[in-house]
Amino acid sequence: MHWAGPDWSDDAPGDAARFAVNVARALAEAAQQAAGRAVLTEVDLKGWHSTLYEGCDVPSPAYIGRFRGDAHPDLVDYEVGVGPRMPGGLPDRVGVWASEVGLQAAAFMDQLRLALHALDAAVSPGARPTAVDELQEVVAVVAIAHGELLRIQSLPIGVVQGSGGAVGRQ
Repeated sequence: MHWAGPDWSDDAPGDAARFAVNVARALAEAAQQAAGRAVLTEVDLKGWHSTLYEGCDVPSPAYIGRFRGDAHPDLVDYEVGVGPRMPGGLPDRVGVWASEVGLQAAAFMDQLRLALHALDAAVSPGARPTAVDELQEVVAVVAIAHGELLRIQSLPIGVVQGSGGAVGRQ
């Protein structure tokens, strides 16, 4: 077991402009998928990760577009957590174990699909929420989804201490 491989909690300084362009492209792709009501999959998450870091300096090419726990020596037991190291050596808050990431990510995507389907029934696809309760539903789904992505931390972005890396900040 290793904790987050090389430190990758901060992006390479020279990658800021490239990353900004990549974020815009990934958001455009996500918006297009959302408009078409495409079913989100783990492949989408990995694809967005690949798009975000295309052309950027990363500690290992194996990190891009793959989940922690995938069958690659750099990922098999790639564990993450946040906060200071505790006396036993683990970070204060430990993420989902790498060996469980695939199952947890699949379960998350299933739950997200159900939540989005329910949201479509409350707010017409393509429309903006017009009532407070509709807006609260949208915010709740987004907040829970963001929290689950951070909890599972499926993508290897090297966070041991910090704010969730570039993906978490987006």
